[in-house]
Amino acid sequence: MKFSSNILKYGIVAAGAAKVALAGGVDGVGKIPFSKRYGKSFDESRQISFSEKGTGGDDQEIDISNQNVYYTASIYLGTPGQELTLLLDTGSSDLWIPQKGGYHCQSDSDDATKGKSSGIASQLFSIASAEGGPSPSLTTTLIGSSGGSHPDPLEPTNSNVQPPAAITASALEESCQSSSGNFDPNSSSSFNKNDTVDGFFIEYGDNSYASGYWATDDLTVGDISVKDMTIAVADDTNSSVAVFGISYRGLESSVFGDNLHDPHEYENFPYLLKDQGIVKRNAYSLYLNSAGASDGNILFGGVDHNKYSGDLYTLPVLKGQEDSDPWERFVVTVQGIGIKGSETQNTLTTTPFIGLLDSGTTAVYLPEPVADMVANAYGGSFDDDPEVQSYVISCPSDDEKIVFNFGGFNIETSLSNYITDNGNGQCILNISPTSDYMGILGDSFLRDSYVVYDMDNNEISLAQANFDSSEDVEAITGPVPGATKAPGYSSTYSGPQTFQTGGNIF
Repeated sequence: MKFSSNILKYGIVAAGAAKVALAGGVDGVGKIPFSKRYGKSFDESRQISFSEKGTGGDDQEIDISNQNVYYTASIYLGTPGQELTLLLDTGSSDLWIPQKGGYHCQSDSDDATKGKSSGIASQLFSIASAEGGPSPSLTTTLIGSSGGSHPDPLEPTNSNVQPPAAITASALEESCQSSSGNFDPNSSSSFNKNDTVDGFFIEYGDNSYASGYWATDDLTVGDISVKDMTIAVADDTNSSVAVFGISYRGLESSVFGDNLHDPHEYENFPYLLKDQGIVKRNAYSLYLNSAGASDGNILFGGVDHNKYSGDLYTLPVLKGQEDSDPWERFVVTVQGIGIKGSETQNTLTTTPFIGLLDSGTTAVYLPEPVADMVANAYGGSFDDDPEVQSYVISCPSDDEKIVFNFGGFNIETSLSNYITDNGNGQCILNISPTSDYMGILGDSFLRDSYVVYDMDNNEISLAQANFDSSEDVEAITGPVPGATKAPGYSSTYSGPQTFQTGGNIF
């Protein structure tokens, strides 16, 4: 099994000084802007422009090619509010924060930067279309890099089960100040611990974990406040940054898995916004902005028509084949993939596979045959050298496109999103192979996409991102405004097939 050890890590982090306000004065729409920070670790990161003034007054180029990127905003928890830094993650569902006085030590910054410590998350997916059509079970092995981003959570175990002894012993050596800030329950008058349910435990694909207990408290994000938000308080974690999961309730660690004594589902942040009348629909849109921009945003309950170009197409979210199976992940069908240059375009395959849209994952993971096709198209191959363990290609002379087809429409992503120059005329292609038929479409893909996650209708709407600072915000009160069903809406993934080359997505 191949894996990449040189993936640049990105995280959307709710931290810093961000605010949520009514977007453009539109009732029922909450906006969370986030700023980009660059650094080898979150602790060392800072917000910079691509050209900063040197001490002599001359423009000084800042090399960000081997830096981690963090998207920062702020939340305030408790009464009075305590400011905390959280990784905003569409690939998980729980909000957990580190407890003051608990045990938590951040990862080694070198490993976090280089991604040399990799964990394997084996997960079982039973997939069917949103329209209820059955399809076979799919077992997918995902390789996750260490550091700030979380590819996808492992199936949570009974939260009373302690983390592995080796990890616990290391974490207990000293009590560290978390980069997220530490929450003091005793300082919040609105805090209520929940002693009636199992404790909390979650582990992610990069081997980071958090364990503790459940509680409720009031949460403020800029101008939006929710009452009695269910949170997990971690008194033991090896992650330096806490997580704000905003996916389906079916992926909550309190219900996801077979080892819980008393599984329970709760209203996480997106559901609570609707329940408390803050938004009209349980839907939100994500705009990461361009690689050179200093900010991006997420709109709860709304869509910004100026942030995409062309048509906004809707796809069904895939789920378990049984009617009783919960919705868990933002998984869609990818119908093909190709490459495009200034004068040429080439379809690599039209064999369908599954794609998980996950803002908590840095790069893109593709089924191994597809990843090989992309690398081969650029004259590259996988380098098994232990110091590389990545696809290596000739550095492109201009910015070409890797094109994803979703059944009647394409999303073009810049090749530069996936490239790290290793300094000797060759480049690392930051696409990692998976062993089966599922890929993860992380930030390298999402940066060129405008995505609306509609959990009320179990649909995803996608368009080409338009890097425009102006706004044209509309509240989502029913179906996503401006969106139409993709021509291939009903052509969903139906089971594993042998990947074939060729076809035409253009």
